[in-house]
Amino acid sequence: MSSKTMLRVGALLLLPMAWSINANAQTSVNEKRPAAPDGVIGIDVPNGTVDVKGWANQELQVTGKVAQADTLKISGDPRNLQVSLAAQAGAEVRADLEIHVPAGCTVRIKGIKTSIRASGVAGTVAAESVEGDIVVSDTATVELQTVSGKIDLGGSVRSARVHAVDGGISVKNGAGEISAQSVGGRIVVSGDKFSHVRLATVNGQAEFEGNLSADAALSAESVSGTIKITLANATGADVAVRTMSGRIENGLAGANASELSQGSQRLLAFSTGGGGAKVSVQTLSGTIVLSRR
Repeated sequence: MSSKTMLRVGALLLLPMAWSINANAQTSVNEKRPAAPDGVIGIDVPNGTVDVKGWANQELQVTGKVAQADTLKISGDPRNLQVSLAAQAGAEVRADLEIHVPAGCTVRIKGIKTSIRASGVAGTVAAESVEGDIVVSDTATVELQTVSGKIDLGGSVRSARVHAVDGGISVKNGAGEISAQSVGGRIVVSGDKFSHVRLATVNGQAEFEGNLSADAALSAESVSGTIKITLANATGADVAVRTMSGRIENGLAGANASELSQGSQRLLAFSTGGGGAKVSVQTLSGTIVLSRR
């Protein structure tokens, strides 16, 4: 084989390696656009990380790393902006972005293999990812969903709806209205001054620990997963428990507790701490544990 032929073969062998290096290479970006303080900002990053932070400026700022400088696309007007990645043939586009938005705006984030974080947004954050974790704090209203990732929610949140399939859900220092649903992941909700709480799981464990206002309502349901309800000492509640074949461990009931059977169901109803908040717990075969902290 001639030396020229060998060079051509060597160059061909190196092409896949060069393509891989170029596909994985990232370049820095720093883009700004005017943004309305109460506008809508959409973010679509299929792979990578997105960290959204609310600030006082009336502008959108996107910094971080993308596959190529022209991969990042920002379109729309100040009231409705869209941040997205342009697809590249034969390459999985990845971006790692920090995005500052006006604190009062609505943010909608979509991802696939995307880890999402958001904080300091006084408006609404709606985020969904297939495999990535979602972490949100100090945001007024949230709507979050993921398939296999985890959801962590903390800080001052007034209203939250969160849904996971296999991933776990954690709500710390919560308040206001919380709805948390998971098929097989564990749900843990804790906090103070809740007005409405709904927990639902199929075979995962669901736990609540906190204080309920006198006119609050808490409902928890499961097919085969365990449900644990731990009320603060100051909480008065009217409690109704229903199960088909699950075990009931009641550390709340007073002298007025009554249990009866209705067909194949076991029913337990009582008031504790003088009554007040409405607590309803239901399982098919899962264990129910009631206690105070």
